[in-house]
Amino acid sequence: MEDTRHEAERITRNPRPFARTSRRLTSWLGSPQWVLVLALFLAVWFVVGVVSDFPRWWELAITIGFPFLTLLLLAVIQHTQNHESNAIELKLDELLCALDPASDAMVRIEEAGEDELEQLQDHFGEKPKEARSASPT
Repeated sequence: MEDTRHEAERITRNPRPFARTSRRLTSWLGSPQWVLVLALFLAVWFVVGVVSDFPRWWELAITIGFPFLTLLLLAVIQHTQNHESNAIELKLDELLCALDPASDAMVRIEEAGEDELEQLQDHFGEKPKEARSASPT
């Protein structure tokens, strides 16, 4: 007997540990709590600098540590953004495929070059104007 379920229904609801961790971390990094933690860290870092008379190790800790932290956070956030972008593209592809007058070529539009995308934007930007001028007012 052939399985007639939609392909998306075969997807497991158990993401890999890295994906699960990166989504949680990205969510937390976008929260007010993260801003508070960062502000408290910087305040403590400044107080340590004042108390220790701003030694060289104090300066190096922040000038070396923060770029690495920034790079790490960039990679985690980009991973999550790519995942969500792919999911949205698939949802839109499903909607396009469900519409009869839709072009199958639109499903593959992300493969187009910049010039081709601009041409399509111009084309679809003109459609609403044509529809407005054709409708009786």
